[in-house]
Amino acid sequence: MADSKAVLQANAAFYAAFAAADMDMMTAIWAHDMPLAVTHPGTLPVTGRETVLQSWREILAPASAVDIVCVDPQVQLHGDVALVLCQERINGHVLAASNTYRRTDEGWCLVMHQAGAVAATMVAPARSSVVH
Repeated sequence: MADSKAVLQANAAFYAAFAAADMDMMTAIWAHDMPLAVTHPGTLPVTGRETVLQSWREILAPASAVDIVCVDPQVQLHGDVALVLCQERINGHVLAASNTYRRTDEGWCLVMHQAGAVAATMVAPARSSVVH
């Protein structure tokens, strides 16, 4: 249970950094010494720490804040790897997201984020909201 709670805290920190458009916070969340990947909606996957962080700079640079809410996060633990499945409600759109974390000496660090559009007929009602 403690691991699930720690993963949810790491996930909340990711969405707090996203919502605040805070690149320093975003950089701190991603693992430093292992392969990273991100697939933003409508894009091909990006790999490598510097390329992943550059993709976030491009997304966050024009914003002082982002209207994003993480809804219904569900943790699946697999030893030192954790998967969080959730909905992102961003600027009136709903995306399905998966965030993969790895336990490191610094705690649970993000190693992969993927988000994509969801058909309106498939959007589940919100059970809980983690970040505003």
